[in-house]
Amino acid sequence: MKVIILAGGKGEKAWPYNEIRNKCMIPISNKPIIGYLVDALKKHQINDISIVGSLFMDEIKHYFRYDDVNIIITDQTNGNVETLLLSNVHEEFIFLYGDCIIDEEDIKELIESKVNTLLIGKVYDDPHNHILAHFNNSFPW
Repeated sequence: MKVIILAGGKGEKAWPYNEIRNKCMIPISNKPIIGYLVDALKKHQINDISIVGSLFMDEIKHYFRYDDVNIIITDQTNGNVETLLLSNVHEEFIFLYGDCIIDEEDIKELIESKVNTLLIGKVYDDPHNHILAHFNNSFPW
C-alpha cells in the first residue's frame, strides 16, 4: 500500500512557527509531528511512503535522510487536490496530513479497511470551507 503524506500549505494557523519551519516539523516531545506518523505507518509494515510539499522541505528531507521515505518537492499549490495531482500517483493509496498525530489503532483500521475509506477528524471551522467528493471505483487521474 502506498501512503502519501501532505506537508504542503503555508501553515499560517501555526504562526509564528511557520516562518521558520514546515508545520509538520513542529516538535512534540523532541520529535516532529510527521515523525510520529511515519513511525506508526512503518510499525504496520507500510514502507512505500512519500511526503509531498513545497515549503521548508529541506528540513523534512534531512530528518528522513536515513529512512526509506520518498520526498517530493513541488511548487507552491492552491490546495490539497493540486498537490496530490503533482505527486503523480496512479494506484491505490492512503492520503494523510503530515501535521496531524493519528492514533496507531486508527491507522491500523484504515490500512485493514477493505472499502474506499476516509479517515477524518471532527470539523472545528465553518463547513462551508470544505469540498466533499464521492468516487465510484475510479479516479479522475
